[in-house]
Amino acid sequence: MEMRAARLKTVLQHIEEALVESQQQEEPSAQAAAKANTTPRGGQDVRVIIGTSHMAAKDPSLTSRITRLINRAYTVAHRGECGDGEEIERIDDDDVSHRLSMGDAGPRANRVLHLAYRGDELVGCCSSTKQLPWADEGVGQWGLLSVAPEAMGSGVASALVREAEARLEPDCEEIQIEYNYTHGCSFSQVRASQLRLLVWCDFLGLAIAVLPARGHFKQSVISDCLTTDLIACF
Repeated sequence: MEMRAARLKTVLQHIEEALVESQQQEEPSAQAAAKANTTPRGGQDVRVIIGTSHMAAKDPSLTSRITRLINRAYTVAHRGECGDGEEIERIDDDDVSHRLSMGDAGPRANRVLHLAYRGDELVGCCSSTKQLPWADEGVGQWGLLSVAPEAMGSGVASALVREAEARLEPDCEEIQIEYNYTHGCSFSQVRASQLRLLVWCDFLGLAIAVLPARGHFKQSVISDCLTTDLIACF
C-alpha cells in the first residue's frame, strides 16, 4: 500500500510539473494573442477624410504625395503594361489640385477625393461622385481607388470603400464602381479582372450578377445598388 501511495504521489508530482511547464509555455502565446486582438483589423485603424484645397495650402507637399501614391498604385496594378522602372502616370498634380478643390464645397460637393491615413501617413485615396453627368438621375460612382503598395492588403481599400459608399448612399439609388481594363494586357484580361473583382466583392459581402458589356469604353464599370446588388459589366 505504501509503495502504491508513493508511486501515486510521484505520478501526481510529475503531472503537476507538466502542468506548470505547459502553463509557462502558453503564457507568451496568450499574451501575443491578446496583443493581436487589440490590433485594429479590416482598416479600423485607418482614418478617412475628404481632401480640400485648404489642406493642400497648409501642407504644400500633400498634392505631390497624393499624385505619387496614385501613380505608384496604378503602376503596381498594371505591372504588365510598363517596362522595368517605368511608372504609369494616371494623374498629375494639376488634376489632384482640382479634385481637392471640389471638396471645399463641403456637403454640397458632387465629387470629392477621400484620403486615408494610418496615423500621420497617407496610405490611400479614392474619389466619390454623387451624380454622374452621363448617367441617369440617382446614379453615383466611386473610383480611382488607390492604396500605397506597402499598405496593400491591410484594410485601407475597405476603409475607403466604406466611407465612399456611406457618403453616396443618402443621394444615390445606384452606385457604379470604376475600374481600369486594358485590352491585350495579360493582367487585365476579362477573365482575370472579373475573377479579382468577384473575389473582392464577395469579401465585401455584395450580391453579384455579371452582364454583357455596355457601351464602347475601355474603362468598364460595376454597378452597386447600395451594396445589395452588384452588376459587373465587361
